[in-house]
Amino acid sequence: MKFFGSSAPDTHINAYLSMNNVLAPLCGTGNGTFVHVKEIKFRGHRPHLTLEGSFGEMTRPLCVARGMDINRIQQLQDSSTKLSLKKTSLGESVFFLTPRIDKGIFHPVNKTLDAIRSHRVEYWLDQGHQLKTNEVMKINGQLYTKQQCYLKALSISKDVAMVWNRLGATLLRSELDIDGHTVDAIYCYERAIELNEKAAYWCNLGLSLGCSKNTLPRDDQLTPNQCNIYAIKLDPNYRDAWIGLGRILEPKAGKTVVPIFIDNEWMGAIECYARAVEVSGPEDQSSISAWRSLAVALDKD
Repeated sequence: MKFFGSSAPDTHINAYLSMNNVLAPLCGTGNGTFVHVKEIKFRGHRPHLTLEGSFGEMTRPLCVARGMDINRIQQLQDSSTKLSLKKTSLGESVFFLTPRIDKGIFHPVNKTLDAIRSHRVEYWLDQGHQLKTNEVMKINGQLYTKQQCYLKALSISKDVAMVWNRLGATLLRSELDIDGHTVDAIYCYERAIELNEKAAYWCNLGLSLGCSKNTLPRDDQLTPNQCNIYAIKLDPNYRDAWIGLGRILEPKAGKTVVPIFIDNEWMGAIECYARAVEVSGPEDQSSISAWRSLAVALDKD
């Protein structure tokens, strides 16, 4: 970025601006606000550009990219030049004039980079994370859903716990076939735990075990209760495990729920929700669900 210096205003440019209604998008203002390029005036040796738009008039020092000069402002209308509102390293607000680069010239390079990235598990994890449940993304000419991104990651390596955990989240009410084996959410979370035992994975397994949709036969006798306890032992400050345990311990119609002994005390639903609030911190926005659960439990008590 450089400042264009001159001892006097460039009358040729101002004459051009006054004769032509130069309109251009101002980048750096949301989606780009169209402005009227009004005039340039020099203050000392620094040009100051005045624009008119829906915000009224705005005057800022004008900077140009290396290799450009101030006359390129006349090319704003043919899209070869771009005007942006920027801040210098000193925090000064300026208008910045730069050449508009045709991104199409990088297309072959981008395709090569995408091909290299697509052989990495992390790439597919990131793509899947960006997608919502009902969205698809076009990658290397093919469309992928969130679940398909995680399956692609598994095709590269089946030894990454986070891939199994995220795939499990897409299978809460369904199953699929992987290498001739029927896989559901519970299987995915169990595999994630085998690879890397984390509180979040135990908590997710507990939630999945509590879902009646998962009906595949299994040899283990784990319960949602036990899963949340394992999560708390791994991380006593994991809020979701305390909330999950509290929901299990809430009194059910016609059934007596026995408190459990954990963390050196007998705890029921209220105590678990209170602990969830405590470990979240009062200023944490994510603690809303813990507060809400505690309030409902207290109201029932």
